[in-house]
Amino acid sequence: MIFFPKFSKAFYTVTALDDYPIIEEHTQAWNQLWNSGLSISYSKAPNGLNGDMINGTMYYILCHYELQSDNSIEFSNRPSHCYSSHSTLLPSKLWAKLNSVSTILSINSLWSYTLVEHGCGNLLLEGATGVVQALLLSFGALKHTAHHLEFDQQPQDLHRDFFFRNIYFTKSTYVNIRIMVNDENRAIMYASVNRTSPAGKELFACDAGCLDPPIELSSSSTLIPVKRTVPATPILYVTDQREHIERLKMSIHVREVANAPAHEHHIIALHKHGHRLGGLPPAFWFSLGVLLILFHLFLIKLIYNEYKSDRKPYPNWRYTFYSNENLYDILGVSRHASLKQIKRAFVDLSKKYHPDVNKGDRTCSSRYVKIVEAYSILSKPESRRKYDAELHAQNYSHENRERPSNKNYQSSYSYGWNYWNPNESPFYYYYYYTRQSTSQAKADDDAADVNVQIIRVVFFATLAGTVLHIQRLRHIRNMEVVDQFNVDSEFYRRTLTPEQNMKRLFGSEE
Repeated sequence: MIFFPKFSKAFYTVTALDDYPIIEEHTQAWNQLWNSGLSISYSKAPNGLNGDMINGTMYYILCHYELQSDNSIEFSNRPSHCYSSHSTLLPSKLWAKLNSVSTILSINSLWSYTLVEHGCGNLLLEGATGVVQALLLSFGALKHTAHHLEFDQQPQDLHRDFFFRNIYFTKSTYVNIRIMVNDENRAIMYASVNRTSPAGKELFACDAGCLDPPIELSSSSTLIPVKRTVPATPILYVTDQREHIERLKMSIHVREVANAPAHEHHIIALHKHGHRLGGLPPAFWFSLGVLLILFHLFLIKLIYNEYKSDRKPYPNWRYTFYSNENLYDILGVSRHASLKQIKRAFVDLSKKYHPDVNKGDRTCSSRYVKIVEAYSILSKPESRRKYDAELHAQNYSHENRERPSNKNYQSSYSYGWNYWNPNESPFYYYYYYTRQSTSQAKADDDAADVNVQIIRVVFFATLAGTVLHIQRLRHIRNMEVVDQFNVDSEFYRRTLTPEQNMKRLFGSEE
C-alpha cells in the first residue's frame, strides 16, 4: 500500500489513538456537519429525488473534504454569488445510484465542477462545512449577494415540502426556510433566524417584488407570502439592513406581481400517489371492495345453486298427473316394468317417432315430446316413486267418487290402519309429496328472488359509487379551474386598467 507523506503521517497519528476517542470525535464531527441540511417530503413520482438519495450523495461528497480542527462553521469571507443557477434538485447526471467506487468518484467530480462554475469555489476551500453550505444553496437555488440572500425558486416548482435549516448568513447568524403545501395545494413559506450567540444580527425579509414593508425575522417561524412576478424574480430576500429593502424596491423591475396560484391536482397527486389520477379516502376503497366481494360471492352462489339443482319450479310429473295419459301407457310398459325395460321401450319409440325420421309430421313430434317427458320421469327412482304415489291416489279418488252415498252422508268406507299408515295410504302419498314439492319449489323460488334482489342492490350500489367518484373528480377539476380564474382575475385587476381587463376578457371591439 502506498501513502503520501502528509496522509501517511496523519494515518499513523490516528491509528496510535484509542478507539473510543476516535469514535467520539468522528460522531461529533458528523453531528456538527449535519446541523445544516435539507428535509424534503417523500415523493412517489417517477424519477423523484428523496431523502435517501440526497443524504447518500452528500455523505460521499463530504468524505472527500477535510474538516477544520475546531469544527468551526464560520467563514473568512461572505460566500458572494453562490449559488448562481437553478436548483440542482432535478433529475440529472448529478444523481445516480452510488453502488460502485467509480460512480462515487464520478459524481463527486461532477458536483465539484458544478459548484465551482456557479460561484461556490470559495466555500469549497473552507472544507467540509463550506461544502455543506454550497450543496444546500444549490438545492434551493439560494444565492448570496453582497448585501442579501435570495431564494430564487419559482412558485410552480414548490409542489413538495422543503425545510432548509441553518443556512449561513453572517457570523453566528443562520436562516431557516420552510416550504409547505397546504390542503388547497398552495405553497406556504415560513422563514426564521437562528442565532448561535448574542452577537448575531437582526434579519429582515421581503417577498417577491419587495412591494410590502420589510418583515423582521425572529426565532419563531414567520409567514412570508408566496408571490409570482412577470418577469420571474426570487420569491424571498433576506438581509441584515432594513434600508437595503428600500433599495431593492428600486432595483427590482417587474410589471406584474400577484399571489401564487394553487398547484394543479394532478401534480400533487403524482408525488403523493405515483400517478396523476389522485387518491380517494380509504373508506371508499374499503366499501367498494366489500361490495365487489359480496357481488361475486352471490353470483358464485347463484351459479352453483343452478348447477347443482335438478329441480324445476313445478316438476313434469305434476303436469302429467293432470293429463289424461298414463306415462306407462305412453311408453307401452306395465307399472311393474324394470328400468331396463323402460329404457328399451324409450329407445324403440324414439327411433319410431323422432322428428328427423318423420319430418313435417306434427303428430309424431308431439308424441316424441311426450315419450321424452315420460322417460325423464320414469327413469329416475325418486320421481317414479312420486308419480306412482299420485297415480295411486288418483285412482283411489276416482273410485271413491263413484261410490253411492245416502242423504245423511255416512261413509261406507272403513278407516283402518292402512288409511293412517304412511307406507300404505294413498292419501298420505298424495298430500305429502304434493305439498312437499310445492313448498320446496316455493322456498327455492323465494331464495332465488332474494339472491336476484341482493345482486341488483350490490350492482346498483357499485354503479352509484363509481358515478359519485367520477362526479367528485369533475368537481375537483372544476374548482381548480374556478380558483385559477379567480387568481388570474385578481392578478390582472391589480396590474391592468379596467379597459385593458375588459379587452382581455372579451377581445377587441374591432
